[in-house]
Amino acid sequence: LQDIDELGVQELVFDHDPDPQEYMNRIGAPGWITATVAVGANTNETWGVDFSFLAERGHTVICRINHAYFPFGTIPLPEKYDDFAARCASFVANSRGCRIWTIGNELNLAGEWPVNFTNNHAAYVSPASYASCFRKVYNAIKAVQPDARILPAAPACFAGPFAANSQNLTWWGTNYTHDANPLTWVAHLRSLLTNIANTGPLDGIALHVNSRGYTCAAVHSTAKFSGAAAGLYNSFYVYKDWINLGIPTNFYHLPLYATECNGYYYWK
Repeated sequence: LQDIDELGVQELVFDHDPDPQEYMNRIGAPGWITATVAVGANTNETWGVDFSFLAERGHTVICRINHAYFPFGTIPLPEKYDDFAARCASFVANSRGCRIWTIGNELNLAGEWPVNFTNNHAAYVSPASYASCFRKVYNAIKAVQPDARILPAAPACFAGPFAANSQNLTWWGTNYTHDANPLTWVAHLRSLLTNIANTGPLDGIALHVNSRGYTCAAVHSTAKFSGAAAGLYNSFYVYKDWINLGIPTNFYHLPLYATECNGYYYWK
């Protein structure tokens, strides 16, 4: 996964492996690196990742902790939330060079929901259900790294609402069904943050800010959606919708982290 693009005066590199230093050398200053790691929910596993080779060069590492990838879910099924929290804590305790963690990824996409293999179906992960998982993980990580900054999963730009079984979920020749998602991306973020805040503190907010290409025209496009997402921006100005519509004003004191920022295809 090598989605790379400019972010302000620094760079965001996704992800940490292979060593992104060759690209970072173009900056002439420390940058930000987003890593993604799948840790599972096996409480007998305790391995971590050493990010210190990046941190010691002055870069700030943000690690996205996934349960897994499709079809196993960026967070697990609800009955595994406690095990996932324990595994996240052991991963953090045995990792070096990182103090910012984001839990899961783009849970407004059906492909990020865990498939229940008893019926080959991916159930909707509601913002309330995610909030329950997040709080367990948050508390577990804080117990082993009290100074950690823990962020909720960033939603996908331009995703939702969509109907049940409208997305092609296929893995190794098996087709999986899925529930509908009733929310636009900004409504999802707003509900996600509100539900999490009802369970405890928030340290910051992760955002995915994409454009429809790498040209100036694409980045500065003012095109908007019609239909269910009418009035929402269709390119990089999604960042305005995230802030104005997706983030309740009582969270405006929190730091924002753009943990993905690209032109929707590999920059090369």
